[in-house]
Amino acid sequence: IPIGRSYDGHEWERAAGRYDTLAYDCSAGTSCTVALPDADSLSFYVVGYSHALTADQTAARFFEKATFGPTSSLLSLGVTSAPSALADWISSQMDEDVTP
Repeated sequence: IPIGRSYDGHEWERAAGRYDTLAYDCSAGTSCTVALPDADSLSFYVVGYSHALTADQTAARFFEKATFGPTSSLLSLGVTSAPSALADWISSQMDEDVTP
């Protein structure tokens, strides 16, 4: 049963469920504490996950927000490998001759 989570360097936050009333104290700087109920009769463990997006996933995420969704032709622009390609794409989207 999850009791809390922290991701991307954010402070710990409660997870919905049985232990959603637990309070996290992150005032110490780089570490946080939480008082666990029934700590003598239950087992608790910390699980960490590492996740990094590929260049294609980053581009797809951008186009998901900036368009009606990523397409193969958009992903083939190489916007994550060449920042100028992304700037060119954005400029082309704001072309007054094309935009009504």
